[in-house]
Amino acid sequence: MHSRIFQITTSPIPESDYLSDDYYWDHWFVGSIADYVSGDNDREEDITHLRDRLQDLKTAIFNKDNSFLISPNGKNEYFKSAYSKFIEAVKKASDISLETFSSGVECGPLLYDIKTNYCDKFYWYVCTEDFDTIPLDEFMRSVEPGEKYYIGGVLDYHY
Repeated sequence: MHSRIFQITTSPIPESDYLSDDYYWDHWFVGSIADYVSGDNDREEDITHLRDRLQDLKTAIFNKDNSFLISPNGKNEYFKSAYSKFIEAVKKASDISLETFSSGVECGPLLYDIKTNYCDKFYWYVCTEDFDTIPLDEFMRSVEPGEKYYIGGVLDYHY
């Protein structure tokens, strides 16, 4: 499967400084999350997918230059659906009997749901000036409402 890494910063990024696949040549990300990282993708199309996703969730307002502002309630809007699924999985996990827990049969899928709804590590990633490559969910926990963010390079990764 393929996903994307978005370079997102709080200041404009010259095209000459866009994130490239060379950055990942000997990087922890390749081998632990990704099989490989490639620059063979359509940046504008990928940004459109990011824009559509964040705007659909009422998380961000995009400008024509592909910069965006986090909406006043953007973080909560972004996590609203995942939070409901996370709480549902936690409640199911809290009802597991000792026998079920001991066998582990039903625990794996519930733990997966809990972890994935808290932070999906096989979805989009973000590389910023403050953080190395982190899941989009982790990035969204760090954003500030009203802050302007800029998109630089966009890379494909396979997992």
